Amino acid sequence: INGSLPAATVLELLKDADPALYKAASGDGEGSVVLRSAALLAMPDPKTRMARCFKVFDAVYRVMATAERMRRAVFAMLDAYRAENTAYLELRTTPRAGVSFPVAGDGDDTARREGTAAEYVDYTLQLLDEYDAAAIAAAAKADAAPRMEVRLLLSVGRRMTAAVAEQTVDLAIAARNARTVPTADGSKGPPRMVGVDFSGDCYSGVWATYAPAIAKAKAAGLRVTLHVGEKDDDAELAAMLDARPDRIGHLVFANAANAARVRRERVPLELCITSNLMTTDWAVGDHHVGDWFALDDRAAASTSADDGLKASVLDRVPALRHPVSINTDDRGVFDCTLSHELGLFLDAVFGGDKVLERDAPIRPAEALALVAVTKQAIHDVFAHDARPELLRRL
Repeated sequence: INGSLPAATVLELLKDADPALYKAASGDGEGSVVLRSAALLAMPDPKTRMARCFKVFDAVYRVMATAERMRRAVFAMLDAYRAENTAYLELRTTPRAGVSFPVAGDGDDTARREGTAAEYVDYTLQLLDEYDAAAIAAAAKADAAPRMEVRLLLSVGRRMTAAVAEQTVDLAIAARNARTVPTADGSKGPPRMVGVDFSGDCYSGVWATYAPAIAKAKAAGLRVTLHVGEKDDDAELAAMLDARPDRIGHLVFANAANAARVRRERVPLELCITSNLMTTDWAVGDHHVGDWFALDDRAAASTSADDGLKASVLDRVPALRHPVSINTDDRGVFDCTLSHELGLFLDAVFGGDKVLERDAPIRPAEALALVAVTKQAIHDVFAHDARPELLRRL
């Protein structure tokens, strides 16, 4: 969530929260939160880029320090995704203690208290519920856009202790069992909390520290996605694959044995192209999406068998030889959108420059690739209940 906040919203909220930090964040210097991906990629090396990007979080954490600013920031982020015609969104967030909440019922409008990590999770879920409630109300209007399905994962970070990692999983389990998505008819909806992810600075922490917490999440029925292969460590990657993740992210580094295992076990792969360009020396044409994305002309995956839908044009779309999805990773920090990532995906697979040529026509083969990768992503979402409607919309 923090990495996806619109820069304009961060600046607006920072102006009152911290004028000194706002001055630095709104300028052109090192503290600016208004980053442009082209300028970042022009920096000489990945380390410099990432150091520059992480400075944005100084401003973001300041903004997200109170419940009121958190509400405005989260709603602005959701609006940005919805404006892009996003149909399904999985957000990830790390439980955070210390957010300032007003003290209710004591008659003092200035009284504040610091919330716990559990209260942060509960408040995040509350905000998503409020956003959904507004969407349900708007759906009664003839011109209302289709509802955006939003689900939440909690992040186990590589700087956590084993105890905090387990507490994070416990919070996810509790929320999955207690909170559901609002529905138009008032009936009980599906769980909002669908899983946990394992992420963070790949050079921090040791996988063995966190493996028990991840195993606990899987045993409880939560879905698990792991950021893997962000550094050249074949032993760690093999151990992480032993955890049987439901999806994996990035996989920038993988030896032949690990890559073959990922293919053999058909582990769905989340690719975030801009993020990978920022953290490597790759050009778009070097990105490994081209190694994983391929249409299988011999057979199409059946929509009907999995989701009870009648045969449709989607049944004639070739399946992918390996399950791949295209995603954003810190869209606010890296200045990217899902449309931008899909353009980079076409550039990496077919060549060309769809990202810069905003009005360039989509060729038939490119359109087929976009439909195929979107269809596959729907099959791999963690909210299984959302699949039939997402396929109908596709």
